[in-house]
Amino acid sequence: MKRQRCSVAVLIAIVTTVTASPSITADAQAGDVVIEPPPGTPEPPPVLTLEVTDPEPLAPEADQARLGAWLEYLAKSGRRDRLTGGSYALIGSAAVMGLGIWSFVRTPPNNELNKGVGLLLVGAAGLGMAVGIVQLSTKSASEKRLERWQRSTQSKLTLRELGRFEGEFRNTSDAAHRELTMARWTSFGMALTGGLILGLTPAANLSTDAATIGYVTGGVALGVGVLGFAFSFRGTVEEEHWNAYLRGQGPPKSVKWSASPAVGRKFAGAQVVGQF
Repeated sequence: MKRQRCSVAVLIAIVTTVTASPSITADAQAGDVVIEPPPGTPEPPPVLTLEVTDPEPLAPEADQARLGAWLEYLAKSGRRDRLTGGSYALIGSAAVMGLGIWSFVRTPPNNELNKGVGLLLVGAAGLGMAVGIVQLSTKSASEKRLERWQRSTQSKLTLRELGRFEGEFRNTSDAAHRELTMARWTSFGMALTGGLILGLTPAANLSTDAATIGYVTGGVALGVGVLGFAFSFRGTVEEEHWNAYLRGQGPPKSVKWSASPAVGRKFAGAQVVGQF
């Protein structure tokens, strides 16, 4: 009896093990068993997906060198014009201010008109001196553009960056063309005004002095207007530069002169050297 009971117990245990194992495996494969992380466990970092794209095409070295030469030439021209214009503005304004002060001081007290003209000249001269100081102390647009170009060319320049600087170059030409068109029709209006003054002065029955002033004013306005209208069809330097760049040409070569003393045993003189 004992042997039969033992064999029956072993058989029941074997059957229970065999029938339980498939169910646990199936539950694990089905995902019914979920293990929760302990509280306070940090979440895993997100997975970053990087998309590798083709790099931008680089600008050809020949085009880069030609555009760089043009930008450097324009920056030098802008700096020269800025310094020259600022110096002329300061010198001319100082002369006008001196004339205004002299007119204000030397005019008799009862002549209020000349004193007012003197004060007007002093005010205009002060404005001109302020403009000259600003021109001398502020860099031009071409100088700032050259600095940005130099920073961009420290690394490899792409075609997009090259096109951006070419666009700025072209905008300079377009702006000069707009200014020339405005000056053309302003000169036309000045010439028309001068002609009207010359035509209406005889019919106004003015005195001799007033008629003389009318003829002089009309003649000057007519002459300046005609000259400005005629010269406005010659084009601008900025347009010539842009057209030369489109033709594949480089900037014009600058001429430099230098003088130095030349002294020898039997002669003394000066040596002049020109660089073309």
